[in-house]
Amino acid sequence: MNSLFAKILLWLLLTAVVTATGAVIVMAIAFSDGTRLGPLPARVLSFLADDAQRIYLRQGPRDLETFMERFQKTTGVQAHLLNSEGRDLADSSDQSELLATVVRSPFRVKRIGRRIAVGRSTSDGKAVLLLLPDSRLTNYPLFVPQQIWVLICVAVLSYLLARYLTAPLRRLDSAVKRLGEGDLTVRVPVERSDETGRLGESFNQMAGRIEQLVASQQRLLLDVSHELRSPLARLNVAVELARGTDRPNAELDIIQQQADRLNALVGSLLQVSRAEADPAALRRERVDLRALVQDVSEDCRIEAEHANCSFLIPAGSAVEIEADPELLRRALENILRNAIRFSPPDEAIDVTIQEAAAIEIRVRDRGPGVPEHSLPFLFDAFYRVEGQHVQGSGLGLSIARRAVELHGGRISARNTHPGLEVSLSFKRLLR
Repeated sequence: MNSLFAKILLWLLLTAVVTATGAVIVMAIAFSDGTRLGPLPARVLSFLADDAQRIYLRQGPRDLETFMERFQKTTGVQAHLLNSEGRDLADSSDQSELLATVVRSPFRVKRIGRRIAVGRSTSDGKAVLLLLPDSRLTNYPLFVPQQIWVLICVAVLSYLLARYLTAPLRRLDSAVKRLGEGDLTVRVPVERSDETGRLGESFNQMAGRIEQLVASQQRLLLDVSHELRSPLARLNVAVELARGTDRPNAELDIIQQQADRLNALVGSLLQVSRAEADPAALRRERVDLRALVQDVSEDCRIEAEHANCSFLIPAGSAVEIEADPELLRRALENILRNAIRFSPPDEAIDVTIQEAAAIEIRVRDRGPGVPEHSLPFLFDAFYRVEGQHVQGSGLGLSIARRAVELHGGRISARNTHPGLEVSLSFKRLLR
């Protein structure tokens, strides 16, 4: 039997059957040896024994016999008043053997065949009232038709309980099969807070983590495969040109430039993808954003001078957050290089840091900006703004967004007319 539902249902039914059988057995034992009479029946028997003895002493054996016959006719219980030797005081019959059997029982109750014999002494102890109820009064059927309805109710309740206990497991089993077939979006509804509910939550967390890992790996593969084609093609062209000229320095410079670009691109992609795959491995330390912005702008100074633009970074006190400095550096570097690419000559790129409910870094150029309908897609991988023909991988802002979101921050862009302003927002560091 491999079904948990069937096992639970059978165990519940078996428990009910054993309980009912035990109750019947206990009831049956209640009329066998060792059953103690309750206080009320004992008092009634004592009163009846003393009354029969009083009739015998005052009115004689005949009246006693009449009393016993009337008692039997009324109650269906045969009664005898016996002396110490076991003689019936009404008809002088010998009941000594029956009396001895009852007396040997510690509670003066004895089952004899299908009948029960009950003995009770009079107050003075000189006589014993012996009662022999009709078997129809003391033999009850073990099962009655009404008990069938009880068993049906128990079976229905057992079925509903077994179904209630196994329903989350059946949903989880279906979800596991779908996950194994490649559906990484599958989740199980969690409607309970018990062990099965916590199991469902654990599965959902596992499925979400697997989906995140697979998506990260797929995105990395897509990014790398897409972006390596252009630099590799240029490298091949530069190599062929270098082979066919006596002065290969210019071509070698191109090769070096494309190789550096490839190295930087692969490094950024690997670092972001590694952090996405394992957020616990994200290195966090106190980072001074103002100092980091200064360092990154210094690294980009040569490119800015080549484009005849500059950075305008107001001085101020240190602004600290908890972050991975290298990952945040790559995000800022991509944003600053993107601003340089679109900044007009002899214009400054404003970089400001503001502290309020959150910490914001704002990078504004004074270029042409982007169409309003392109703003929601600006941070998507490989997205190109219509009408802008510039070199680039289409991954810089996408990598920046992923790096910022890994730190629990947000990134956005808006047109400032002229120019485009990119904002990075981070939670304040609790002191």
